[in-house]
Amino acid sequence: MGKKISFVSSKNRGITLDMLVVKDFFRVNDEKVEFKDVVANENAKNSLVKKGNISIRKEYCKNNTDIICVDGSIAGKLPKNAPEGKRVLIATPYDYQFKAINEYDKGAFKKKNTYKNFTHIIVGSPFEKELLKKCYNTPKSEIIDQVCIPYSWRLNQEEFKKKHYDKYCKHYPMLKGKKILAILLTGELDEDEENPYAEVNWNKIFDNLDDDWIIFTNSGKLLENMTHIGYEHRNQFVYSNRTFDTREVLSFAECLVTNSGLYATYFAVKQKPIYCLKYTNCEFEKYMKRKFSNLYIKNVEDIDMTKFSEFTSENEKFCEYFSYDWGENPSAKISEIFE
Repeated sequence: MGKKISFVSSKNRGITLDMLVVKDFFRVNDEKVEFKDVVANENAKNSLVKKGNISIRKEYCKNNTDIICVDGSIAGKLPKNAPEGKRVLIATPYDYQFKAINEYDKGAFKKKNTYKNFTHIIVGSPFEKELLKKCYNTPKSEIIDQVCIPYSWRLNQEEFKKKHYDKYCKHYPMLKGKKILAILLTGELDEDEENPYAEVNWNKIFDNLDDDWIIFTNSGKLLENMTHIGYEHRNQFVYSNRTFDTREVLSFAECLVTNSGLYATYFAVKQKPIYCLKYTNCEFEKYMKRKFSNLYIKNVEDIDMTKFSEFTSENEKFCEYFSYDWGENPSAKISEIFE
């Protein structure tokens, strides 16, 4: 009888990219593994639905072994008679983690037990390892470091890069042979909040952008004012939001501007320039403003188009802090846990 491994996700994230990479590894390397996906939305607006999803997830985790999560989706408290097994956390850096470290630095954070019942934690970066030490109780967890998180590893594989580069070039021919500055934003502005980029002077930006560069963005807010750019710059930007998963662009981009700690972490493994753009005032933006102020940008027009492609010492510091080297396959390390 083969192993049964459950992928549990209860925070409305579904089966995430990191989970999919690990699942693909098992499918290729261990045909005897059976999978079960336990997906729920504990952030549902309907209080009864939310309560029901929490109850279902807790009951499942109490009675099942061999679980993989990307957040604190297993029960914070397990009964004494809970079955033995491997409960693995892939420590993917969502914004609540940046909130924790921001509060810790203010002296206003009490250690949480969110992760205490994981038997193994893939930290993925020195940042995550330090975060666990400061903000979370993990008394019985084996901390596995020196490997990046799974999707970061996949981004650096030449086969993956070529596949998605060719796909994007087929749909957006102007990308072929160009260097990509990816501006990828996440989160939504409040309905009554004005678009902070409605008055951006894109002609000025493109005038200072070398001809061998293209701006790729998933942000409709940035796109709104691009209708005013001159004809000579029409082929210097690409907007794509729903056609593909724009995180794939991270595999072949040369520079990233984002407000997402997750995107920045994925890209950090590539050792290329990363900047944080102010947008929704999320916790990652607050963190970058405090800790990496030289990489924090208040407005798109503040990007120095003559220097943004330089891999500065501050870029290097960020990349090394937010990702271990990509050499060893993290999925293989996770597979070893379940042997």
